[in-house]
Parts: sequence; structure tokens; C-alpha cells
Amino acid sequence: SENVKLYATTRYDSETGVFYEQRIGIMQRALERYGLKYEIRFYDGDRREDDFGISLGIDLFDEI
Repeated sequence: SENVKLYATTRYDSETGVFYEQRIGIMQRALERYGLKYEIRFYDGDRREDDFGISLGIDLFDEI
């Protein structure tokens, strides 16, 4: 549908050879110019945080 977008991103550290963050998310159009984001994040490597995260957000200038 034009109102929903599925996306995935990853971050890679070339010095350590590790993909240290992967995100899978859904962006949903809300009202005229707003988007709602739902993300699941997976982390790898030395971190103080957990290896898993959930994120909710609002995109004010949505370009779906």
C-alpha cells in the first residue's frame, strides 16, 4: 500500500569487520505530512546497552 513502507538498514565497521547495528522497520503515513515509525534494532560488539532495542517515532516530513 502507498501508506506503509517496510525498510531495513545496517551499519558496518570496516576496522573490526562487524555489522554492529541492524534495523528492520515499518513506516506508516499518518494524516497529511506525518509518518509513524516502528523499529526493531539488533546490536553487536562491545556496548553498554542491550543487544536488542525497540523504537517508536514520528517523522514530521514523511516522504513515503
